[in-house]
Amino acid sequence: MNAFHAHLLVNHIPIIGVIFSLITMIVGIMSKSDAIKRTALILVIIAGLGTFAAHVTGEKAEEASEIRNDFTHQLVEQHEHASEPFFQIMMLTTIVSIAALIFSIRHHKIGNILTYIVTAGIIAASFLAQQAGESGGKIRHPEISSDSASQLPSSGE
Repeated sequence: MNAFHAHLLVNHIPIIGVIFSLITMIVGIMSKSDAIKRTALILVIIAGLGTFAAHVTGEKAEEASEIRNDFTHQLVEQHEHASEPFFQIMMLTTIVSIAALIFSIRHHKIGNILTYIVTAGIIAASFLAQQAGESGGKIRHPEISSDSASQLPSSGE
């Protein structure tokens, strides 16, 4: 398995994980269910681990792409710049999620406050994940670029 393959295997975990954790957290908050909120916190932690794995494998894939000429290095750089804020927010949100889970299990009031902070973090991470994912997709899928989309023939042509 090469660096590109490893990155492609793990890069969807954070994006899907953030979406599922946000949906689960909203359900937990609306239903006032501590069990569902704890499940969402665990999903955030899993998404955070996936984010870390995607970051590490992405660094290796970037290094490997530098010696190849079948990559647009400008797109790789754009993806790296879009991914960095997502990585940072997810690492911070994951740490807060671990603390929230611990305090929630101990039925400490701060656990509930931290849960709302985690919710804000995963909302922000959702927007950043979209940007990181879209910029990564453009590396090997130029058809998702707005420039190339405007050059595609319409169904009537």
